[in-house]
Formats: sequence, C-alpha cells, structure tokens
Amino acid sequence: MRACSDSSSLCVFSDFHGFISLSSTLGISILSFLCAMYASIQCVFVFRIAFDAAVYLTSMVALLYLNNSSMVGV
Repeated sequence: MRACSDSSSLCVFSDFHGFISLSSTLGISILSFLCAMYASIQCVFVFRIAFDAAVYLTSMVALLYLNNSSMVGV
C-alpha cells in the first residue's frame, strides 16, 4: 500500500485512477480477444461456404457430364 503525503482524498483519487486505467486496459484486451475470435469464426464460415460451393459445382459438372455422355450413347 502507498502512504499518503498531504491529503488522503488525493491518495484515494490516485488509487481510483489506477484502478480505472487497469480496468480499461483489461477491457481493451478482452475486446481485442473477442474481435479476434469473431474474425476467426467468420473465416471458418467463409472457408466452409467456399468448400460447399466447390463440392456443389463439381457434383453438378459431373452430373451434367454423365447425363450428356449417356445421351450420346443412345
């Protein structure tokens, strides 16, 4: 604990200011962590949508190719 030199209210204000500084720094780090987590989740969703689209397009091309090749044989 710190010793107060002149006024106890000044010492309390100084301690309170340090607490506010600590809590705001902690709040900023929690906010940055949440933003990073949100960005990584969004990145996973984007890659999943791209993968699903690639699988869908590949299957459609394969079905069209099989359908056309079966019509040519008739």
